[in-house]
Amino acid sequence: MIFFFFDKEKNHLLCKKIFSIKSKFFVILYQFKFETMTIQEIHHHLESYKINPSFQRAAIMQYMLEHLNHPTVDQIYADLLPTIPTLSKATVYNTLKLFVDKKAVKAIFIDEKNVRYDAQTYPHAHFKCKRCGAIHEVPLEESEIPKFRGSPDLIPSDTQIYFFGVCKKCEELPFVTI
Repeated sequence: MIFFFFDKEKNHLLCKKIFSIKSKFFVILYQFKFETMTIQEIHHHLESYKINPSFQRAAIMQYMLEHLNHPTVDQIYADLLPTIPTLSKATVYNTLKLFVDKKAVKAIFIDEKNVRYDAQTYPHAHFKCKRCGAIHEVPLEESEIPKFRGSPDLIPSDTQIYFFGVCKKCEELPFVTI
């Protein structure tokens, strides 16, 4: 089992891999610094989700890990196109769909206009500022994640928790209507 945690202060991705040998559990802690993440580390990350790495998949995953602003397909495409001129929007869409299907990335639906994508797949919530539109991570304790109490015939595959309001940065600015 693999868990990823992001330390925003140090800009590091921490990867905790839990495995067992003869009923004893061991934990390996990996640490990746995004500025120095090698193509081999990106390939290893993709392979850990059973995704065959290709140049475009690696580039999109690297973008996702370096841009934790919950980008859309359009943002990823626009940012990568200058360095990968053969990239198509369909490739970005299909790659993200693969990443979501393999649980390497989460699709989040906090924005009513666009699907956004999150490389942080551990349980957490999101906060969207109603003024600037920024989406922020909200850490959750295990006890804060609601338990599904529906019918046994229903099998949930994901839980997403969203908060809406005004971020501190926007709260300090005067509210202007146009």
